[in-house]
Formats: sequence, C-alpha cells, structure tokens
Amino acid sequence: MWWRNEGGGAPVTPRTSVSAGCLSRPAHAAIFLGYAGPGRIRGRAPPWTFRPHARPSGATRLPAMADFDENGLDAATDFFRRYRKPLGIAAGAIAVALGGTALWQQSERTKLENAEKAFFQAQLSASQGNPQLAVADLEKVATRYAGTNAGDRAALVVAQLLLDQGKVQDAVTRLEGLRKAGGEKRLGSTLPSVLGAAYENLNKPAQAAAEYEKAAAASASASEQQQRRADAARAWLAAGQAAKAKEIWAALAKDERGLLAQEARVRLGELEFAR
Repeated sequence: MWWRNEGGGAPVTPRTSVSAGCLSRPAHAAIFLGYAGPGRIRGRAPPWTFRPHARPSGATRLPAMADFDENGLDAATDFFRRYRKPLGIAAGAIAVALGGTALWQQSERTKLENAEKAFFQAQLSASQGNPQLAVADLEKVATRYAGTNAGDRAALVVAQLLLDQGKVQDAVTRLEGLRKAGGEKRLGSTLPSVLGAAYENLNKPAQAAAEYEKAAAASASASEQQQRRADAARAWLAAGQAAKAKEIWAALAKDERGLLAQEARVRLGELEFAR
C-alpha cells in the first residue's frame, strides 16, 4: 500500500504501517476522524488519500451486489416480456386443470353419496318381503353406480336373492359379470365365496372348489381362510379329487390351535378308511 499527496510532490508515508491489505487502528482514525498532524486545517480533506495497489494483469473482477440485482432484474424482465404469451397460456391451462380436478372430485363425492342412499333404499325393499321388487331396485343401483362400493354390494345382493329364488344360473351369470367388471378386487373373498356356493348348487364341485381356494387366498382372517379351505376340501372330494382333499385336511389338522383341526382329523380318518 502507498499514499499519494493530492497537492503534488513526493508520496507521503504515514507513520502507521499498512500490512496484509488492512490499516492499523491509528490509520483508520486518521482517515475517518481527520488528519491530526501539523498544518491540519479543520474542515479540509487530508493532504493524502488511500490508494490500493493496482489489480494484477489478468485478475478476475468480482461482481458487486448491485451487478447481481440489476442484471438479475433485467434478465427476468426480458424473459417474461419475451415469453409473456406462452406463459399466460400455460398459467391458464393450469388454472383450468385445477378447476376441472376440483369439480371432478366434488362430482365423485356426490356420486358415492347418492349410491349409498340408493342402496339403502333398495335394501328396504328386500326387508319388506318383496324379492322381485328388491331385485329390480338393486339392479338399478348396480347398473347406475357400477364400479362403486354400493354398486358392487347391490350386485352381490342381487346374486344372493337369485340363489334364494332357485335361479342359480342367473346368479352365476351375475357374479361372473361382476368379476369381469373388477368387483373381485373391491369385494375381496366375498365374491369367490358366493360364486363357489353357486357352482355347488349347479352340481359343479370342481369349479366350486377352485372358487373356494381363491376365497381362502383372499381371506383377511385366519378363521375365514380355514373355513374356505375346508369348503374347498369338501368340494374336491365331491369332484372325485380325494388326493387334493386329503392334502387340505392334513394341513388343517397340523394347526393345533385351528378351529377346524378336530374336523380335519376326522376327515383324514374317513379318507384312510375309504381306501
């Protein structure tokens, strides 16, 4: 660092030293509080000013904060001015999409509420001892609100009422249609359980056993799973598949805490005696 006399003449070296690019405390005092040396006239600038070394050749200038603010604002303004139209279109499309989603969600909620109300009203018809009217009302709910929880339950109740009326094939057709529409994913083990019973009424034990096996695999509780497996074992035996029935009964007999362990041992004994 060096000091230059503004009035001309040789450079003036201050009494305080400048090291590592910083001024010592006395030098700071001289600059900011006024020069206290001889010849100092209050109100005038000191006869010397601080001048740093010149920047070395090839050195990179660090940008100032003002540069960032000004350049960033200019770039943003230019960007929005250039792409104002496409940005406006995009913003409008987003607003329309959000509004459409909200309307769709509200419509779905209203649909589900109406489906539940309609299913409840149709159940009242069934409880009043009018199966024909109940089937007609439930069919309307199942058709109008297909794919909803209420619609699936309405179709399932229709199939059960048809079974009670002896219309087994109609019930099977209704249940198979519900399966094709994705009802098994929503109803879980209930659909294959009812379908297995329907196939048993049609004297198709092999198909019934296969449905009971599906119901056991989809069962949520251990007790229900054991019951459906027992149903499958009985159906396999009726279909002449004693080996499959024995395999299921043996697995159930091994579960000492199972609800059907005792019956499984009895069935195994009957199969051994039949040999």
